[in-house]
Amino acid sequence: MKKLFFVLAALGVGCGGISKQDLDNLEGRINSKLAQENAELTKKINDTDSKYANMLAIEQKVTNGVAKIESNAKLLESANATMIQILQAQKNALKEQLNSVEGQLEALQKPK
Repeated sequence: MKKLFFVLAALGVGCGGISKQDLDNLEGRINSKLAQENAELTKKINDTDSKYANMLAIEQKVTNGVAKIESNAKLLESANATMIQILQAQKNALKEQLNSVEGQLEALQKPK
């Protein structure tokens, strides 16, 4: 932008209708506009940085949640396997009891 100002200033020297005050005013307006644009861009960058930081925090929460779910799923699978073994053992014990009771019943039904 400084180059633009100097180009305008150089053109102004050759043009009788442009005064030094006009160029100074133009420089002031250009600098003011540059400062305003710079402030807006800085705000946008800061907003973007903030959103990015929030997104990273959310991503970390999701990653931690997924890890916890996977851990709980492994625990549940292990618990299910253990429960199946317990139930299988109970089933076998009940079968043995049933066989014993049936054997005793048959023994009682036999004529003496």
